[in-house]
Amino acid sequence: MLALTSAAIIAILFPGITVIVDVCTVEGIGDLPGGYVEDPAQVTFSSISDISGDGVRAVGYGTQATLTGVEEAKAGIGWTKKSGKDPFLPGGSPGLVALPYCDTSGPTVDAFASGISFVGKTVVGYATCSGIQTPMIWENGVPTPLGLPPYASKTGQASKASLVSEVIVGWVSPMKNFADERTPRFPMAWRTATRQPVGLVHEMPGSSANGGEAFDVSKSGKSIVGTIFDTSQGRFTSPYPVCWRPLPGNDLELNILQGPTATDERGTATAISADGMIAVGCIGTYPNTRACRWVRSSEFVKFGNAEIFELLPGDEASTATALRGDGFFVVGVSRRGDNLRPFIWDQNQKTRDLTAILAVSTKTPLTDWRLEQPTAMSEDGKVIAGAGIHNGSPEGWVYYCEKEKIRVTLKNYFFPPTPNPWWKVGPPADERLRS
Repeated sequence: MLALTSAAIIAILFPGITVIVDVCTVEGIGDLPGGYVEDPAQVTFSSISDISGDGVRAVGYGTQATLTGVEEAKAGIGWTKKSGKDPFLPGGSPGLVALPYCDTSGPTVDAFASGISFVGKTVVGYATCSGIQTPMIWENGVPTPLGLPPYASKTGQASKASLVSEVIVGWVSPMKNFADERTPRFPMAWRTATRQPVGLVHEMPGSSANGGEAFDVSKSGKSIVGTIFDTSQGRFTSPYPVCWRPLPGNDLELNILQGPTATDERGTATAISADGMIAVGCIGTYPNTRACRWVRSSEFVKFGNAEIFELLPGDEASTATALRGDGFFVVGVSRRGDNLRPFIWDQNQKTRDLTAILAVSTKTPLTDWRLEQPTAMSEDGKVIAGAGIHNGSPEGWVYYCEKEKIRVTLKNYFFPPTPNPWWKVGPPADERLRS
């Protein structure tokens, strides 16, 4: 005998009643006015690097024509979904906007927004002024260069900001020629209130590691993850995944994050959960990396050994790039040769193809898209953003859902007019997301 669910019974007893459902879409962010003029064949050239905790605001970069109309300029951008208000232009309409350029010391020809604070009010990144890449902060759309230590030469980048942007992390270089692969980078933190830098320990006793980068910071601003490396061997050849964890007082202790065994030390820590309990990244060095996560019970203790993620069928390498606020879901990029595709991981269902999941959970077909690298996830995991190829052009994308009313009938009960959101695709992974 057919068992009817409560939803089916409602459809029978109360035909035509309306309910609220999630209607989801993958939306390309497009590009700034003027587009990508270096290669007219490319309609867009944009990417998203981070989203706010609520998933309403996103930042990254786009391209636009310069004043001469001859060359292209990469600009930091801000994006808001249709129901949001643009935080970068007060009272402005939702959509894609360019962040104002840095300062008046010279024309900015390059800018990049790499992080947005958890509450979405502060953006961090860099802007190139007079040929120097300068770490920047945008508050209420106003750009301000961040302070630098005496040994730095204005070259650097701010990567991420904490809950209310009290702590910003990134890197600086003591040399102007930051494109040189042997140029050192030093991990750095800034206090937003003063804009002044706080150097992070980047030397491990008994090793030749003498540089590094800080990639992410927990919601509290107390835990920072990144990498340190041996610059005598080239900037990226020998990275160690690390966490700077809080000690009593205001000190931070540098800890190498271990692989599955004590001998697996190489890798990168790319992101940390909002609560600071889980870090993700990869073990190994390019091109032989494996996505992984590290878990601990408190921000004041060290992480345990890495848990390695399974590869997608046929793929050769992977790296985890972002995670839900509590670390339950992790997204990343998987690679086979030069081909990239996104994955999603959770402890119950393990590694799955994210494109395949989003393709059956969105009202917009993905036939014109090749989603490649997810770069950010909202705190509740319901918004995912990243970079991909759309109709042959590089373009940033955002997967998000909005509430809509539909009429409950037996027909749309058995044949839903809208697909389920991604967290309802497949067996239950996390009961907290089933509603």
